[in-house]
Amino acid sequence: MLRKTQRKTVILHKIQYKMRHSIIHRSLFFLLLTIVTFASASAAETPAPFRRKALIKEVKAYNKAGSFAKSDEALRAAFARYPQALADAELLNYEVNAQNELVKLENRKIFLQSKPDTVSYLSHVLQTYQYALRCDSADRQPDAKGRVRPRFSANLSDKLTSLRNNLRSGGKFYYKKRNYKEAYTFLDLYLRTIHHPLLQRTAARNEAALSADSTEMAQLAVISAYAEQQYADVLTYIDCAQGDTANLALMLEIEAKSHAALEHDREYVNTLKRGFQLYPQREYFYASLIQYYNTQESHHQALDVITRALAANAPTDTLTTTKLLYLQGKQWQFLHQPDSAAQSFHHLLDIDPENAEAYACLGDIQIFLAHQFYDNANLRIGSREYAENRRRLNTFYRQAQTAYEYARRLAPQRPELWQTGLREAYYKLGEGKKLQDLE
Repeated sequence: MLRKTQRKTVILHKIQYKMRHSIIHRSLFFLLLTIVTFASASAAETPAPFRRKALIKEVKAYNKAGSFAKSDEALRAAFARYPQALADAELLNYEVNAQNELVKLENRKIFLQSKPDTVSYLSHVLQTYQYALRCDSADRQPDAKGRVRPRFSANLSDKLTSLRNNLRSGGKFYYKKRNYKEAYTFLDLYLRTIHHPLLQRTAARNEAALSADSTEMAQLAVISAYAEQQYADVLTYIDCAQGDTANLALMLEIEAKSHAALEHDREYVNTLKRGFQLYPQREYFYASLIQYYNTQESHHQALDVITRALAANAPTDTLTTTKLLYLQGKQWQFLHQPDSAAQSFHHLLDIDPENAEAYACLGDIQIFLAHQFYDNANLRIGSREYAENRRRLNTFYRQAQTAYEYARRLAPQRPELWQTGLREAYYKLGEGKKLQDLE
């Protein structure tokens, strides 16, 4: 029995030993596998070394074969992978040349009407400009001795000058297509490079023609940026866009709206003031100023704007005059000047005798005067003043009743104008039957 027990114990120890060693072996295996996996991943993540000479040789071969699309593909792949490639003026110059050749290819298609692709053509024009500017920046970096010796300026200048009008046309093309984002990209690049050193020949032409051209392009850029709600971009070119008086009112309106969107309160108000000074008949400027001043509780300033707008519009525009007279009357009401308010509304009715809002406002004024009189008059029954004061109070309510009934007749579908005031007038005058019919 003892021998059997000893034999079982030995067997059990052997099993435990094998299990321990099996676990250790498995752990070591997984550890080695993990190390190999990480090493492989690191090797995969580490890019191959940048072979500049090989890339230049490849690009030259493509160019010699006329395969400029492949040249562009090889260069842009290097730019995307290696930061040093994107800072290499020589490689960027090769890319400029490749893009320019692709422009020529698309241009030939357009000339021969062989499936021309205007979008592709303009894309290559844009990229020629973008890479040329990047190339020029890299080309002007100082060497180890601090010297700046650009090598590619002549080539870049020729390319950009020859495509100058195409960049301008691209902005107009996309603007007409209402693709305002792309339009702004072209127009912005056109305007930013007007006085670039690479374009000195273009900038040296007739200054008046250049100024007119800049103004037109700036206006298109402003409208494009505004359409895309890029208000900061609007303000980039707004000064240049205001060089032409033909569209100055629109440019000032866009400027004011952009300042408002950016919460530039001072600039917003100043632009409105300038717009109103130059174009007092343009509704946006005076209406926005009136709203702003009322929001700030500057009612006298709002009234001044209304008075000036009336003077500018009254002789020519009846509809605008009636609107302004209505606003003037309401403004006098804000200032608790009922007599002046009534004068404005009566003047409005002289022009538009069927204006329900004016009659309703006259009714409101009479109710206001009735309340004011009631608060100050002696209406104690039996007093000597009672009869006279009651008669005067009823006069206010009768005049209110007349005004509200006119408003009701002219705008029965708008009870919010007259119902509350007419109800009070009927009640105060003891018009029970009319009050009941009104309900």
